[in-house]
Parts: sequence; structure tokens; C-alpha cells
Amino acid sequence: MGQPDLTIIEQYNPGFAIGRAVLGEEYKLENADYLELIKGTIGMVPVVGALATSVFAVFWGKAFPTEDPYLRKVDFEKRMKQLMTDMENKMDKKIDDEIVKFCSAKFES
Repeated sequence: MGQPDLTIIEQYNPGFAIGRAVLGEEYKLENADYLELIKGTIGMVPVVGALATSVFAVFWGKAFPTEDPYLRKVDFEKRMKQLMTDMENKMDKKIDDEIVKFCSAKFES
């Protein structure tokens, strides 16, 4: 049996893989889940808990950046509009070039 697919946190500290044992493989904890658990724990510190939570969340975001794997609808529509505009411009240029070639060939003969 191979090594399970570990998150970055679980690779750093295998003790965090306890989430798999408790919740099961299909409900494994992700990095964002660990962030929320740790922030909740830090937030319970009297007087400075809120500040410590904020500082921790900032450093967590720098240490474990999340990449958005999904393309938003607005971005998709913007890219499609740009692609269609580029294709129309290229096609117009090709058509103009062909018209110039056709007319040149007809007038030369």
C-alpha cells in the first residue's frame, strides 16, 4: 500500500494526519481547515488572542499560499471576448490581404 496523499501540513508534521483517522480519507483536513482550528485556539488567549490570531493568519498565508485553481466567470468571459476580438482582427486582416492579392492579380492581367 502506497503513501497517502499528504497535505503540506501533514508532510511537515505527521501528527496532523490524525484528521484522516478521525474523519476518514474522503474527509481529510486541508490546510485551510488547520488554519481555522489553530486560529480558534489562539483566539482563546486572554487579552491578546485577537491580535495573535491576526498575526498568525497573516504569516500562515505567507507560509502556505493558496492558489485558486478555478477560473471565475467574469475572467472567463473577459478572456473569451479578448480571444474573439483577436480572431476577428486576424480574420479581417487575412480577408483584406486576399482581396488585395485577388484585385492585384485581376488588374495585372
